[in-house]
Amino acid sequence: MRKATRNQTPQATPARIATPETATPAQVVSAPRKTNRRIVRSTRAQTVDSIISVETTETKAAKGAHNKDFDEEYVLKPTTPSPFPGTIEASLDAILAFHVRYPRLTKIVTALAEPPQRTTNWTQLLVGLFEGHGREVLVELLFMVTRWLIPNEIVENREWMYDIYTNKETRNSAKIHLTLRYDMQREPKKGSNGRPMHIESPQPYAADVPDWNEDPVIEEKAPPGPPFAFMPNIIPTIIVCPNWIGTHWVGDFKTRALTEKMRHHATTLDDYLLLTEDKVKYWTDFMLVAKTAMIIAQWEWLRENNQILLDMYQNGVDWEALRGEEGDGWFQWNQNDRDKDKREKGQERRRA
Repeated sequence: MRKATRNQTPQATPARIATPETATPAQVVSAPRKTNRRIVRSTRAQTVDSIISVETTETKAAKGAHNKDFDEEYVLKPTTPSPFPGTIEASLDAILAFHVRYPRLTKIVTALAEPPQRTTNWTQLLVGLFEGHGREVLVELLFMVTRWLIPNEIVENREWMYDIYTNKETRNSAKIHLTLRYDMQREPKKGSNGRPMHIESPQPYAADVPDWNEDPVIEEKAPPGPPFAFMPNIIPTIIVCPNWIGTHWVGDFKTRALTEKMRHHATTLDDYLLLTEDKVKYWTDFMLVAKTAMIIAQWEWLRENNQILLDMYQNGVDWEALRGEEGDGWFQWNQNDRDKDKREKGQERRRA
């Protein structure tokens, strides 16, 4: 279950946000999220090295996508249950474990653990880390961000998406292009047809998930810590359909409309998740510092967006901030959205 312990005084949710660059940093609050909406995962004990169980069999989602445009990493079998809790606590635990390994990196750890500050000079901090501890430690920090911190924020973000797109007050009005979505923050990847690429969420494999006939007992276990191993199937794993909600097997999104809204839109953020040691070793020292600073900033943007969604959930009623004309400001409308809205309004007028 989620244990929300984001510690600071809540502030009013901003009226809208267009891009990460223009977002007001969200303040961190301390109030638990409702657990009945939380996707409960398996009690199976796992370690970072043991969770990687990859098959090259194409998933149902991959078959429905433009396969020729997607790399193999998009069509691998997802790890079920997911090793990513999708909580800020999981990220803070990893940051603490990193500090235990490198106790002299207090400035770096403090900057990571505190709520994001736009004034943080990550380049300067990382140059100091590089000069004092060398390239190897900086690479380990980079992979902690790309292999653990960012995936957990994405999982949490998708849980908010699921809640918004299934809530009875917002499921019909909420558009796909919610500006707070994780896959709306970076440049979209385009396929051979020149159109943005997207892929549907793969279905979890029921054989991989325990058969719960009563309320599950969540086993407390030590959180994983650095160094984090590369997970080739990380994208299918973090975008997989929910498997269990409470004690009920879900398996897919049930409706076509929800399936389309929960699609994963391929962006350059995916490239961060798929970084490997072989790729990074060819980076110059300057490139390593610059890219790590940029990737940490991306993680902070995701963290801010999730905080804004948490504020909306706690301060609103049935996602009130996303409804009506004011709520439209949180969505980027494309032509398909406009056409659909026009059709729906026409149908309402005819019924009237």
